[in-house]
Amino acid sequence: RGEFTMRNGLTVKNTQALIWTERGPNNIAGRVRAFGIDVRTGNQPTLLAGGASGGMWKSTDGGANWSLRTVVSDLHSVTCLAQDTRAGQQDIWYYGTGENIGGSPSGEGAPYFGNGVYKSEDNGNTWTKLASTNVINNTQFNSDWQYIFNIAVHPTTGSVYAATTGGVYRSADGGATWNLVEVPGNANTLRTDVTIAKDGTVYYTASSVAGAIAGVRKSTDDGTSWSSASPALPTTYGRSIVKTA
Repeated sequence: RGEFTMRNGLTVKNTQALIWTERGPNNIAGRVRAFGIDVRTGNQPTLLAGGASGGMWKSTDGGANWSLRTVVSDLHSVTCLAQDTRAGQQDIWYYGTGENIGGSPSGEGAPYFGNGVYKSEDNGNTWTKLASTNVINNTQFNSDWQYIFNIAVHPTTGSVYAATTGGVYRSADGGATWNLVEVPGNANTLRTDVTIAKDGTVYYTASSVAGAIAGVRKSTDDGTSWSSASPALPTTYGRSIVKTA
């Protein structure tokens, strides 16, 4: 219990202290950007955690023990993670790769190229890179699939959305093929995000350089049509994130 003062002078009272227990994986996963809890959770839930340069890790006992699920020959970059929560499909997970803002070794300005989207159909035990997102030459920037900021799965249709540096893509066939849901207003590198609410409304954000699709936009028909949902935003802004209840 206690209170603290914010920068604007507002005093906030802490009415209930939270107790946190460190769960790992320790000193090996890199900067952890992706985290998921199996929706079929129990007292000791299955957890998945991915590091920007440390690979995908899995725990089946609530974080007491972890095992590396990224094989040595795959790129150890995980930046986002999503589960297909539909009944009968819950063993399916997707993760994206590539850290545009800054990898584990340093701060901003130390990017880490990714090489597409990976999919698991056995609840995170094994992963396969989707051929539709393969990066042929990963020694220089040449593909939207080298930087994936976030990934989300529609709770009703199973459509997969990937927020990349070139805009937000959608797949209606489990990642076999993808379509750019809206074409950016220019070719500048974007910082994007995508979130899907429980009612199926899809929200994405794009930085101010995205032109007509900048800010916050939403779709209530699984990405077929989009409309603005932006609040008042400054003239210039970078990556924004939308969270839904």
